Amino acid sequence: MGLIMPLSKYYNVIIENKLYSKKSHLKNKLCRLFGDITFKNKKVLDIGSGTGIYALYAAVKGADLVTCLEPELNGSSKGMNNTFEAVKQKLKLNNIFLLKKTFQDYNQTDIKYDIVLLHNSINHLDENACRNMEQSIAANKSYFELVKKIYDLMNNNGRLIICDCSNKNLFPMVGLKNPIAQNIDWKTHQSPQRWIRIFERAGFKKISLKWNTPKYFGKLGNIIFGNKIVSFLTNSHFRVEFIKP
Repeated sequence: MGLIMPLSKYYNVIIENKLYSKKSHLKNKLCRLFGDITFKNKKVLDIGSGTGIYALYAAVKGADLVTCLEPELNGSSKGMNNTFEAVKQKLKLNNIFLLKKTFQDYNQTDIKYDIVLLHNSINHLDENACRNMEQSIAANKSYFELVKKIYDLMNNNGRLIICDCSNKNLFPMVGLKNPIAQNIDWKTHQSPQRWIRIFERAGFKKISLKWNTPKYFGKLGNIIFGNKIVSFLTNSHFRVEFIKP
């Protein structure tokens, strides 16, 4: 049974290790990311977990098991796995584990997950396929098979969250570098509508699609500016939540 620890320690450790700029920004991000999802006694899979900020939160909030997949490939920052282990030790967590594997190499069949997260990682599962999805049937098939694998790893009524930047953004469309998201290769991203079609074809049911604002907009900014138009003019970051019926 997962034990819930005080969130204050989690926030302090994350900020002390410079994994997030401000506690208020992190609180707002977590609220926006997870909404009404609860973690107590749940099994969680974080695909492309990075430094593990969100997976660690799930562990702190009482998840029975949190599995993190992070091979440190393209799109990853060097040393993320070492950072994760250091933070895990500081928080004294024994319900969260990091596997240095790609999702393709993950073949655990005896665990079914209640919550699956792909935060800024859906496009990295197969970057070449993601880049060619508009022209290639094979690329779409590749992603469909990956999504079916996710589906098979989940319990019924399990929740799935994907977050990423849409390739529909003003700046690349007019040939300019986006000042808010300067390092993004927009050609390796897809619109949420395309992802929704693939996930629904695999058997998932969409619950919601939301557009996120840059973190410095704050909580009020999310309420006022969290829409498709403002997102198109900023970072085009979206959140889609699905359920496995």
